[in-house]
Amino acid sequence: MLFKTIIYALPAAFTAAAAFAVPATPEGAAEMTEVLQAYFGATEGVVSVSPQDDTYSLTIDAAPLLALAPPELAGTTMTPLVMTVTDNGNGTWEVAQDQAFAFAMTLPGAADIRVDIARMWGTGLFDQDLKAFVTSRSEFSGLAITELLTQPGQPPMDVMISLASGLIEATATANPAGGIDSTSTMTMTGLAETIAMPPMGEGMPPVEVSITAESYVTTGDATGLRIEGLLDLMQWAIAHPTPEAASADKAGLKALVQAALPVFDTLGGEGTISTVSVTTPFGIVGIAEVITVIEAHGVTADGRFREAITLSGLTLPEGVIPPWAVPLLPTDFSVDIGVTGYDLASPALLLLPLFDLPTGTEPDQALLEQALVALLPDGAVDITLAPGSVTGNGYELTYQGAMSAGPGALPTGSATVTLTGADVISAALAAAPQEVKGQALPGFAMAQGMAKPDENGALVWEIDATQPGSLMINGMDMMGGQ
Repeated sequence: MLFKTIIYALPAAFTAAAAFAVPATPEGAAEMTEVLQAYFGATEGVVSVSPQDDTYSLTIDAAPLLALAPPELAGTTMTPLVMTVTDNGNGTWEVAQDQAFAFAMTLPGAADIRVDIARMWGTGLFDQDLKAFVTSRSEFSGLAITELLTQPGQPPMDVMISLASGLIEATATANPAGGIDSTSTMTMTGLAETIAMPPMGEGMPPVEVSITAESYVTTGDATGLRIEGLLDLMQWAIAHPTPEAASADKAGLKALVQAALPVFDTLGGEGTISTVSVTTPFGIVGIAEVITVIEAHGVTADGRFREAITLSGLTLPEGVIPPWAVPLLPTDFSVDIGVTGYDLASPALLLLPLFDLPTGTEPDQALLEQALVALLPDGAVDITLAPGSVTGNGYELTYQGAMSAGPGALPTGSATVTLTGADVISAALAAAPQEVKGQALPGFAMAQGMAKPDENGALVWEIDATQPGSLMINGMDMMGGQ
């Protein structure tokens, strides 16, 4: 949690004039300490503030908190975060940071993880009332992550990740209906990952896969983010580091969870990874670009979720697939799926009383069934497949559709599939070995026979399954009905 905070939030860009800064005093240091302890708890040594001329020196040290953590986290260490803070006297602080950083964690029997950052630096404007950075800019260089993953009875697996540099910029404003609205952009360059896996079988050599990417750029936005509620939950977690302590204050946790709902109103982001190269024992796999999109509503009655991915410029090493199948290899691919028609708010309120149950008590089955009914007010969710495609050298398959699905009922929906370049696929299958050609060609010919041509000569399949248990393709009943 603290590592993510420093990477994405603590450093921030600002334009406030230093001429209006309030002189640093011991009383001001005490007040700043009290404000920050609302986030990080009052454990001695976690938050340290001291006046230094016209600024304050702020140190956030996780070591005292880690000392209270469960025994399995006893080997966890983290570099203290050191910042310079200027009090503007109007409820805002200018924050600056420039340091190296290291984090290490050992999970016995599972993983050894280490994160090192050669340098991370940034400046920021923090608003005490907003409980967030109004603007932010942070940079880092020389980030390296090493992981040694272990499983009982299995050889260990090494994972090494590195980033040459990164830049994160963000803004936050108050949302009139509650919470904050935020935007962010992140640009990372020089991405590299190496995965060293143990032999897959007796007598086989170890396997190493390396992945590089030129850049990774993301944009994100959130509306109605209940930052105060999330900070209260973080403080509760800090104050209850053991399972015993957490179990003793489930009532407090319940109240905080309820206050934090709906967590956020909307959340969205888009990421682009450019010039990806994957080196495998079989050769190099190349991808020109990968674009991902995600959108979601929070714990609201109007449940929505969308995820999309577009991949372009796929290349495989020579010899991986037989020559006859090369024309069938797709070079571009896209899929975009959305889900609506569910309610997260109602079941969340129904399930809150589970916090009141004594530890180890099984929840009432009737309550769980009631929550499921509340989750699906119409008994099903609506799934939308936005227009997508698979494109190869000389052919393109496009698709779109919609479906309704839920427990206890057959899914219903419709879709349209369109193919251009069927002759390219037929020629490739005709060149296949007899054992492949003998099965694939008749099947593809049958599919073409069921299609209807459009005005451009493309093949179209209109799929209708709007009636439960039925399946029609271009008006032909595939279930044998009349």
